[in-house]
Amino acid sequence: MRRAFTLIELLVVIAIIAILAAILFPVFGQAKEAARKVTAINSVKQLANATMLYIPDSDDLYPIMQQTFANGQVRYNYPIALPAGWDSAARQEADAVAWANSVQPYAKNYDIQTLRGQYTYAFSAGTYSNPRYPFHNGSVSLNGVLASYNSTAVAMPSKLTLVWFGNMREEIRGYTYTNPLLICARQPCVFQGPNSAGDRSDYTYGWLSGQMPQNETGWVVSRGMPFVYCDGHAKFIPLNPTGSATPNGKMVTSYDHPVRSFGPNGMLRFFHTCHEAGERYNYLSFFRPDSNFDYNFGQNVQCH
Repeated sequence: MRRAFTLIELLVVIAIIAILAAILFPVFGQAKEAARKVTAINSVKQLANATMLYIPDSDDLYPIMQQTFANGQVRYNYPIALPAGWDSAARQEADAVAWANSVQPYAKNYDIQTLRGQYTYAFSAGTYSNPRYPFHNGSVSLNGVLASYNSTAVAMPSKLTLVWFGNMREEIRGYTYTNPLLICARQPCVFQGPNSAGDRSDYTYGWLSGQMPQNETGWVVSRGMPFVYCDGHAKFIPLNPTGSATPNGKMVTSYDHPVRSFGPNGMLRFFHTCHEAGERYNYLSFFRPDSNFDYNFGQNVQCH
């Protein structure tokens, strides 16, 4: 006759299963995070490769980084539609010339502009009520200070960021933002350093923080994010992996990332900014194309 399990035997089996689950679940989580990290690195690398293919076909210039109309008007603080025109025929041409769309003939894949598992921000429901065609979400950004900049003039291509998760832990439904960017009213919109002749609206930097403050963490994956540099190589950079906020009166000093002060859990709170002698405005030190990455750390300090 077949003997049934006793209560004790059943409890032992349940305990063994619970122990195995406790051991294996963290391993599965680590494997998933490792796979996500590989995907993140591959995505920014592909976007950088597409941009580098674009450059020779554009007289060695980096792409336009903002929404730009045929009359030269620039809307620096507007999101870029992915793809151009899904939301508005009137803005289609202006969005088409911006980097997120202009490099697509070389990338052939909008999906590399975000990462599965990002926190999605959506504008009002009416924005998406009548799409002209399917749209994509954006989280990755080019270094907007490189807008229309001559690629041969970059001081240190192996140090200067070309592509990164500029929208941090956030993805924008149907759009992306350039981050950081130059604040320009019209084209040409090019970093000129001490030779800048325009007013504040023409030549300075802007930092568009996340649409939702809790998404402004550098912990895109594995408590950091990947960066791709102007020479094409990629590197994963940990960002405040301990999660502790930078104490008041202290600052973080590193040439590996732009952050001067972290909030808790990798929040990007303040950034190093500097100006060279003769410059009227301060720029984000880490993203300056003329930088040799020997700048002074601090806020609104002289670079050298």
